[in-house]
Amino acid sequence: MDDRDERSARPSDQEDPFDDIPRSGSSRPRAPRPGAPRRPAPRSRA
Repeated sequence: MDDRDERSARPSDQEDPFDDIPRSGSSRPRAPRPGAPRRPAPRSRA
């Protein structure tokens, strides 16, 4: 019971570091800022 609580309470210590790296990197470029219409601009022109 202690092992389960510790793993669920700190999932970023064992299986989160791997999911946190790709998730944080993909979340930034995937969500463009509304104040930076420079990325969607070249896509619409092309």
